[in-house]
This record gives sequence, structure tokens and C-alpha cells, in this order.
Amino acid sequence: MAAFVPPALRSSPPSPPSTSKASPNLTPDSSMAPAATNGIITPPPEPSTTPISTVELCIAHYNEDLSWLSPFSANCSIYSKGKQPAETSIYARFKHLPNIGRETHTYLTHITQNYDSLAHVTLFLQGNIHDINQGTPAHTDLTLAELVSAALRLSPGAVLPVGVSATFSDFDGIQYKHDWIRRRGHALTRAKLTPRDFWSWMFAGTADEKVPMTEVRFVQGACYAVTKEAVHRRPREWWGRLLRYFEELAETNPEEGHYMERMWYAIFAPDVAVVVQRREGEGNGGRGGDRDGASE
Repeated sequence: MAAFVPPALRSSPPSPPSTSKASPNLTPDSSMAPAATNGIITPPPEPSTTPISTVELCIAHYNEDLSWLSPFSANCSIYSKGKQPAETSIYARFKHLPNIGRETHTYLTHITQNYDSLAHVTLFLQGNIHDINQGTPAHTDLTLAELVSAALRLSPGAVLPVGVSATFSDFDGIQYKHDWIRRRGHALTRAKLTPRDFWSWMFAGTADEKVPMTEVRFVQGACYAVTKEAVHRRPREWWGRLLRYFEELAETNPEEGHYMERMWYAIFAPDVAVVVQRREGEGNGGRGGDRDGASE
């Protein structure tokens, strides 16, 4: 895939809502990711000869039990925003971060601080990808060993979405389910920008310049295996600008973090994640996965 470099970035103050369309059976492009079965991404069967040392696990931790990481603890960079685990020396890296920006802030911190020394493949994962969280389903039913094995087989520039696939097309505002708001939305800080404006701010440098948008693919939970070449499609300055946005928001649960859950795949793999232009007259969709409770 040809390298993707965004337009020149212009300064813009932080302030980037939107709706989702769930597509449980959507399969990402086979050139970038394995096939999906019932919406769950499954790795190909071929064994890998790539050294395990070339894979790093970036874990967005809060208070989750991290024992599930034990087989690969030496490959883990733990970024904790909650209680410190009892044992931290077993990990390659342990850092405590302020509890802001959800997993987005964690991932961006890792990328910007390690941009020139990223592992061949980084698995971006949340604190426990197998937990059912307040009625929200697990991110994946694959074991950690299966995920690492799949990551080891990625070729340069490739991206592997891990989890239940969906599409997002309602860029004018996420319509949250009442049940999700009741269970998990009380701490949500609403964004000043719509998802469309936030997207424009990211890719065009300003929310005033509207970037034509149709639909993007993503996986619920923002769990991906990403090669360093995919990260390097965008310069460190681009990533740093996005990190500063969330640092300046300084919110624990900003709505922009939910936007980013829907946009990570498009950032890492635009040729695959951004769906072709919608034909004139087609509707906007609007169904959403249960993870963020978008309306169905």
C-alpha cells in the first residue's frame, strides 16, 4: 500500500458527536486482515517463524486483573490509569498515566513516545479483552496466544482488526441507546464537535474544512495489531497533535474517545477502512453495536 501522509497540519484549538452502523458480519479486506466468522476476526492457520521479540503489547489498563497477560508479560507495555498491579517488574514497561482520554490517550502516548522504536507489530489492547463489562460484550473470544500468533504473521504495512466488526456512517452525532446511557453514559463528557468535524480536524487540519465522508469500518473495543509501517504512514507530529487534543481536554470519558474507537482503523489503514463513496440518495444508516450503545 502506498504511504498515506495527511495534508499539512494547521493549528486549531482542541474541541472536536456521531452515530454508528453495526455490521456484525462485515469482513475487513483480506489483504489487510484475516476473515471473520460471525463477526469475530479469526487468524489464518499458517504458523509463523517471526521472533516473538518483534511483537509488543500496548495495554490500556485501569483496574483490571492482568494475569491473563502472564504468558507474554515480557512483551507488555502497561499504561495504568487506576490501581497499580501488585507486580510490575515482570513487564517490559510499566507507566502510570492520568485517567484521561480513555484508551485513545493511552495508545497515542505509546505511539508518540516510541515512534522511532516501535516493535515490528504492536497489539493495542484494553485491560481485559475477555471481560463482559456492565452488559457490554467481550472484545474477542480469541485467546491471547492466538492474537499474538496472528500478529507475528503480519507483513509490513498490514493491520489486523481484533474483535466484532462494524461500520460507522452517522457523522452528525451518535444516537446512544437509552440502556447504554443508563448503564455507562452518566460520566460521558459530550464533545463540542460532531464526528464529521472531528474527522475534518484530524485529516484536514481544521474543522472548518469539511472532508467528504461516507462510511468507515472499525472493530468494537479499539483492539488492533498494527505494524510499525502502518503507524509511520503519518508523521510523529500528526500523532502528537492528536495526543495534545486529549491532554488539553483532560476528561476521563470524553465523547471524542468514542469517536476514535470508530476511526482507528481508518487512521491505520485508510485504503481498507474507508468505504467507497455512498451513492446519491442512499440513507445514512444508523445502526450501532452495543459496546457504545448507538441506536439500532
